[in-house]
Amino acid sequence: MSLFRRPRSSGPEAARAYKELQDRVHASGLDSVEKEAWELQKNCFLQLKAGDESVAGPLCSAARLSFIIEASHSQWITATAAALNFSVAIQSIGAQCEKRGVPFPEALRPEIQQMADWVVYVAHRSGVPLAGCMLAEKLTSQMFGDRTYKRELSEVLHRHDPIKELRSIQRTLARMSAASTAALAVEPNEVPSGQLQQMFEAMLLDDLRAGTQMSAASYVLTASSPVHALHGASSTGRSVIYLAAGAGAGTAIRLEAPRTGLPLCESIELPDFSLETVRAQIKALRDDLKDPRVRVRDEAVNRALDKVSESVWDPVIAAWPDLSETRVALVPIGESALLPLYTAPIDGVPACATTDLTIAPSGNALMLASLWPLPTEHHTFVAADPWSGPHAIRFAEQEAEKVAAIHGVQPHIMRSPGPPEPDGVPDGTEHVRGLDDLRQSTIADAVPDDALIPDLAQSNLIHIACHGEPDPHRPLQTALLLGRRLSLSTLLENDLKAGATVILSACDLASIGTEFAAEQLGFPAGLLAIGARSVIGPLWAVPDTAATVDLMIELHRDLRDVAPSVALGQAIGRAAAAGVRPSVWAPFAHFGG
Repeated sequence: MSLFRRPRSSGPEAARAYKELQDRVHASGLDSVEKEAWELQKNCFLQLKAGDESVAGPLCSAARLSFIIEASHSQWITATAAALNFSVAIQSIGAQCEKRGVPFPEALRPEIQQMADWVVYVAHRSGVPLAGCMLAEKLTSQMFGDRTYKRELSEVLHRHDPIKELRSIQRTLARMSAASTAALAVEPNEVPSGQLQQMFEAMLLDDLRAGTQMSAASYVLTASSPVHALHGASSTGRSVIYLAAGAGAGTAIRLEAPRTGLPLCESIELPDFSLETVRAQIKALRDDLKDPRVRVRDEAVNRALDKVSESVWDPVIAAWPDLSETRVALVPIGESALLPLYTAPIDGVPACATTDLTIAPSGNALMLASLWPLPTEHHTFVAADPWSGPHAIRFAEQEAEKVAAIHGVQPHIMRSPGPPEPDGVPDGTEHVRGLDDLRQSTIADAVPDDALIPDLAQSNLIHIACHGEPDPHRPLQTALLLGRRLSLSTLLENDLKAGATVILSACDLASIGTEFAAEQLGFPAGLLAIGARSVIGPLWAVPDTAATVDLMIELHRDLRDVAPSVALGQAIGRAAAAGVRPSVWAPFAHFGG
């Protein structure tokens, strides 16, 4: 029997068939519908492939059900095939919503999140890591991260022809690949991983061919695929490492530009990087960081750094030792992006000081960042808002003045912090640059609406020292408290100067939303989407201390001579070697190209 045969069901019929499967699952368990779920999802897939969009919803549900059943039985190859069908259904639903001008169904987002959390590990176990890259990109692009806003591309496309690079990748990969577009003609449990690998290589080549036939602007704005990660790897000279925490263990997948001569795609298992472990680690770190005592905060950060080193960097470097001497882009999937991957040690030295390291919200974000031009000179904007009263951050003004002096500009100081509080800060505790209980309404706005936007838009080096206000459940409402509440959603209504470097010396602003973590919603992805090439910011609360000011000064001195990712790595490496408290440097990370 052919794996894919001509389907017999239409949308309403498929929906009824899926409802019957659901009823049987409730009555008799998952195993009672294994064959029927597989048959329904593959039939719906062919119906959709033939142009019947009405089956996209039933395909989404049936493919997810089939994926869960097959993965629970360790049938990794068939689970990977079901995940592919799920991603095809999600993309079809997204395209239909866009065509009709209606929002993407919110009810599907938790299912997408769950699939994104699981699928990379399943693809690794199937022996087809390329499928993990492809499915991760397709499942993390529905809300924001890669379906970015239409932006002005004339400047970047005038300077860089992405299609030329794409054709070069296509020619090299075509020579390397023995991929065949022939349909699989065996039963699901008999599909060899080699044949599945060929199918995904064929799909990758098809995506490359399609990309080379587009206009440059259309290619840059299309939905994401591993093609964009390959393009980013080729443009930046970086090895791309996808990191994903799975149900029982995690996975690292290495993707290389074809012209390097290295294997296109390899994967390893990360035994101590399960979703349960990662979530417990994040919770413990965040709970401890709420404590204002310096000792408690530093101990929590050291534990987090050591755990990431043991669970991620030790096995990754053991498998691929050459990474310690090359340029690397990490693409963390889901909640793993909340860990200090950038600063965790490799052989006792922060990873960012060992190699030229960056974090990319997705392969497409890496490609976009690599397309923006490197500035030939800096047009610098420096601003600070120290606030006033008990939540004043008194070192923010000093930081802005010293950073501005390095670049010969005047800083924008939004307000005075006022006189010190009578009791000061209790011994052994510290203020941080962040608020998590929406206190902004207690402070009057110091600047009118959008007064800073023109200055931000005209600058290609931006440094902001202020309070950050995270909103993990509504990440687009996460805000800088800079003269007034400046939310990410407000910034996304504008463009930055192409290729800008943005440094956010404010708490939590490199973090992501927790409701749909796979979307990587947050300031880094947002600012990269509107023109930034580099974004530097912290994952959690930054101490408002002289040591933080010193770290920012070191960073800006190095920015005069080296790329932002290198400058931050050097500044952090020196701070760690000098014994500066880890709470100061460990939360920072570089995002972009």
